[in-house]
Amino acid sequence: MTVYIEIVFIENFIIDYYLLLGASKITYIPCKHAIGGAIFGALYACIMPLFYSVAPVVQRLLVLLCMCVITFKTKNIKTLIFTSVAVLCASACLYGIVNLLFGHFIDGIFYTDNVFFIIALCSSFASVLIYRMLILLINEKKLKNAYCQLKINEILLNAFIDSGNSLYYKSTPVVLVNKNVFKDCELPIKPVIIPYCSIENSGALLGFTPKSVSLIYSDKTVELNCVIALCDHKFNKKYDALLHPDLVRECV
Repeated sequence: MTVYIEIVFIENFIIDYYLLLGASKITYIPCKHAIGGAIFGALYACIMPLFYSVAPVVQRLLVLLCMCVITFKTKNIKTLIFTSVAVLCASACLYGIVNLLFGHFIDGIFYTDNVFFIIALCSSFASVLIYRMLILLINEKKLKNAYCQLKINEILLNAFIDSGNSLYYKSTPVVLVNKNVFKDCELPIKPVIIPYCSIENSGALLGFTPKSVSLIYSDKTVELNCVIALCDHKFNKKYDALLHPDLVRECV
């Protein structure tokens, strides 16, 4: 069987990339450099056969920890263990799927020089499939409490955590707030225009970047990085804002 190093790199990069993204979804810990972690893992897979290792399991665990350090940009031991276990669980699921679907072919009719390419292609496809399934499962998971409190520039208001709010402004989550909340407040001199597109219509909303935003949820208080969009829509009497679901991950 012929093995091509470029295929080894590409296959491992794709698999590691989606395994790290999957671990981020499982743990609710945002990944910051998944590409860097995947490149590190792919390079290790390429050079590993060139060196004899007395303890390959320990070596691979160390590589996994390094990948998590790069991906999640943390040195916290608890976080590293948490994310590493998530990656191991996702990879075990991937191995089980590939072995179940294609394992019996490896020793059978498909055992040719092209078998490595077939396995690499199937493994990459399976890793993407697992990641997409994780997204569906996690999106269906309901939060314990759909309501929270927001403190925007010293203004305290109730907010509803809306899973349908997927609005971003330059990769920053957007919180929709009834403009009447700020009718007696002085807004920033430089507002921002936030384009949106929904099933019913599309357009743009006037918004601004607040000086400070605090989220109070499940007895936790977290400082947020978000953009406020002003809208005319009158929400339920219980709340005045629709919160982006990504903003509550640190509290869940």
